[in-house]
Amino acid sequence: MFLTLKFLRLIIASASVFIFSPVNAFDLGNGFRSNMTEEQAVALLKRRFDIVTPISPFQPDQQSSYMGTSSSNLGFAAIGFCNARLNTYEWSVSGGFPAFVRLIERQVAELGVGKHTASTVETQVNALSQISYVWNLGQDVKTITLSQIGTQSLAINISYKSPSTCQ
Repeated sequence: MFLTLKFLRLIIASASVFIFSPVNAFDLGNGFRSNMTEEQAVALLKRRFDIVTPISPFQPDQQSSYMGTSSSNLGFAAIGFCNARLNTYEWSVSGGFPAFVRLIERQVAELGVGKHTASTVETQVNALSQISYVWNLGQDVKTITLSQIGTQSLAINISYKSPSTCQ
């Protein structure tokens, strides 16, 4: 009876960890992970960038967002929150078209083909052209985008997004 009760407790504990843990929540290895508190993520962003500013949410399911930039390079990182929990992390990558192609080749080898979209949107000032590749990672979404506004240089952004309850 004792062994059976002990085994049952182990099964229940294991099941609750499996059921209540976020499935495939992103953990980027750089300290940022989905569902971390806004305070933790902003503090980490401040350690990595010398300029951190609140910005308008850049996704419809965010309540607050911040951008980190550095005076020493042209890169940036942006983080977004729902209910004070990190649900989006996006950063820039340098290298233009060759770097974009290498990123896509690596991701296709690792994650499969994924989906892609391409668009050009005319604005009052310039056209915004972009191509994006998207992979579903369980509930999370990884996107790599190559974009250009008018004749400006090409920009590469990588983002991870977790589902949220904010809309």
